[in-house]
Amino acid sequence: MSVRSTTVSLVLVALVATSAALLSSRDDATGAGSRSGGESDTSEAASTAQDTTPGGTDARGIPRYISRPFSARERRLLLDAYGVDDPQWLYLSDSTESAILKYDSKEKRCKTCYVDSYRVGYLSMRRVGEIWDDFEVRMRHMRRADFPPSAARVDVSLDDLDPEARTAFTALLDAARRADFALSVRETYRSPDREALLFSEGHGRTYTATSMHSYGRAVDIVVGDGRVNRPSTRADWVRFRRFVLSWGNGSFRVIGPPDHTWDWPHVELATDNIGFRSIDAALAFAAACTTDSARAHPPASAALGGAVSDPCVFVPHLR
Repeated sequence: MSVRSTTVSLVLVALVATSAALLSSRDDATGAGSRSGGESDTSEAASTAQDTTPGGTDARGIPRYISRPFSARERRLLLDAYGVDDPQWLYLSDSTESAILKYDSKEKRCKTCYVDSYRVGYLSMRRVGEIWDDFEVRMRHMRRADFPPSAARVDVSLDDLDPEARTAFTALLDAARRADFALSVRETYRSPDREALLFSEGHGRTYTATSMHSYGRAVDIVVGDGRVNRPSTRADWVRFRRFVLSWGNGSFRVIGPPDHTWDWPHVELATDNIGFRSIDAALAFAAACTTDSARAHPPASAALGGAVSDPCVFVPHLR
């Protein structure tokens, strides 16, 4: 791990510790709205509740949404920091220690029901103070001409990745090709503007506006001719995804199990420095990043790859 990454981790730990104390001392009278209309604020216990909901999905393929109660103060923090107006649709991506906190803008009711899902605290073109429902409406009313020309650029160079990811993906691709996989790189770094454009246009290419591509830690890799409906290509792709998960001490991730996914090409390099591993960490960081001081000194948009300047997001390390 780089010195910079270690520093970021230490800063986040300090923020969490400091903000946890802030959470327990702030006035609990602040209210916040919810699409479901409920505000579980009947006691101070709600603000210190520990969530024990396991991560990942159940046997039906539906996320195990966080079941703990949220106080009005916590609801306000999640709304102000992350645009989360209904915390009941928060969940951890899987049951491992590296799981990250995600948010569905509506309940996912079945395994094949695709919903817009967001990684909490990640870069995006969501405006500060905008809830995700409003972001979705705004994006779906935008035309390609409303985006900057750079949003149409497809980057296939490993050179534009996070330095750690650049080295790791180069080694992964070399090893996979030596193992006789026929591979091509479809896309590497993807700016927040480009993520928003793909989200706006839809067509099944993306169901999120918050991606590891915008951190330079994800690569879309195509196996063979890329035609997953062909049995031979599908078999090779499943084999490659298993190879990815077993290679590099388990540091790479794919979406879904090896033999089933809506995004076959996506491979990302995990890191402890991006994403929240618990609701308590997200709440603590929210308490720190929504202060007047933090709001007055957000990271510049340029440092966020052109994303909205926001103190409540993880900053990328692209150079």
